[in-house]
Amino acid sequence: MYASDNVTFTEGKNVYDLALGVGLGWKLATKKGFVLEANTSYGKLLFNANKTDHDQVLKLGLNIGYRFK
Repeated sequence: MYASDNVTFTEGKNVYDLALGVGLGWKLATKKGFVLEANTSYGKLLFNANKTDHDQVLKLGLNIGYRFK
């Protein structure tokens, strides 16, 4: 038996929800204008978690850019 045998995804197309949680981030801007950002957030769904196959959300981000002066 594989773990995937017991997993079903039942999320509907029209399910909207709001998550409440915490986030952390880090930013580096050099004198030459290059910018590097990293962030992560974790939250729990508040209203329609019973209509989806999950009740938690995780957001990860990495941004690289240039700041024009």
